[in-house]
Amino acid sequence: MKLSEVDWYLVYKRWTANTGIFDYLFKSSPFVSAKYMDEFELKLDYECNVPNNVKKKLENSIIDEHTIIIVDTSTEIGMDMAVLLNNQYNVCPILSYNFLFHPYGIVGDKELIEKLIDYSEKLKTVEPITHAFILDKNRYISGLNLENPMIFNNQYEITEEELPEVAMLIALKKDRLNFLYSGKIKEDINCYLEYLKKNSIIVNTIDLGDV
Repeated sequence: MKLSEVDWYLVYKRWTANTGIFDYLFKSSPFVSAKYMDEFELKLDYECNVPNNVKKKLENSIIDEHTIIIVDTSTEIGMDMAVLLNNQYNVCPILSYNFLFHPYGIVGDKELIEKLIDYSEKLKTVEPITHAFILDKNRYISGLNLENPMIFNNQYEITEEELPEVAMLIALKKDRLNFLYSGKIKEDINCYLEYLKKNSIIVNTIDLGDV
């Protein structure tokens, strides 16, 4: 299949089938912009390959109706974790990839486009016990030469507007957050974690190591 043959509306609807009350926080911009990328032949035979050490940390964490989850890792691992959480834990993934694809963009690549398509067909229809917000740890990178004419700066930061407000979490009786991350915790998401802590939400940080 070629990129131009993809029904992006259908792909988007598959990803948002279980989002429920958090549907408004699911980011549509990658789905809208991917169809305008240069034509290429798609690879659509990916296998969800979450490293065993990450699976173990998921198994050892509390996942219930009172816990919200944030995953902040590379899109390669984040997409695989999204399918794993949905299919094995009944946790609906909310993709927080708030950028536009661009042929010269810093954020987003062909593999992410392919996984958005491929994995949309792998997601099971579930009755979610909770939700997981999937972030891209490479949403912004320091030290890049943004003056390079062959680079399009589509980097972005996560703000409180992209994630649930405390009032909503309290109304949904969610008093705990599991934050699974790799690498250094970025300043933007750390501000959100501190915001939750100040409002009596328990925040468990889980370092996934070098994945």
